[in-house]
Amino acid sequence: YLGLFLLSLVLDKHYKEVVNKNINKILKFVFMGMGYLSLVISLYIMIQIFGLSLAITYWLGLVGIIILFIAIIYTYYPKLIIKLSISLLIIALIFTLL
Repeated sequence: YLGLFLLSLVLDKHYKEVVNKNINKILKFVFMGMGYLSLVISLYIMIQIFGLSLAITYWLGLVGIIILFIAIIYTYYPKLIIKLSISLLIIALIFTLL
């Protein structure tokens, strides 16, 4: 989720909806790098857990669902996406520590 959310913020339209100002070039490259890195790390973790063929299948399925989820949130509640992202990050950290 985090990687796709950061990649969506690279687009001026989405960043302006969430933050109400234009994104600068440095922040755009930081978000793009962090987004791609997050996606690569998530794929690597999936490969370690499920093996190569199943991991790619599951990962692409999850990415598709998450893209749909982010698109729906941007369409109807663009201001909610920051709070939702922080909440999901906290939940993920709690499950990681358990």
